Amino acid sequence: SAGLNYAGSNDVASDQPSGIVVGSDPDEGQTVDAGSDVTIDVSNGEAEVPNVVGSSESAARTTLDTAGFVVTVVYEETDSSPDGTVIKQSPEAASFARLGTTVVITVAQAPPEPTDTASPSPSDDEGGG
Repeated sequence: SAGLNYAGSNDVASDQPSGIVVGSDPDEGQTVDAGSDVTIDVSNGEAEVPNVVGSSESAARTTLDTAGFVVTVVYEETDSSPDGTVIKQSPEAASFARLGTTVVITVAQAPPEPTDTASPSPSDDEGGG
């Protein structure tokens, strides 16, 4: 025993799995007097969802994957944002979600170019009479 008093724990958001000690007060390595109180910070298995709106699809995937989230992509036709740019995400940036949660990103997709081909019309020559 180090002669310290356990003063409780705090559940905190972290990139670590639930139940892992991620910090303490006083900090690790700090010298304290015998009998001092120590509080530990324990991961609650949640992390802050990064903001990927405005990023490219590939950058958003990398950012979310690195942060511990699963990515699902939905495409939306729009001409108001550059093709391939993330225009929405759910859950929203700066919210907290369990590691492994699926984050749905909506990626701008350029609408198809209009075509100049006219619809065929029935010919007067067909049929008989």
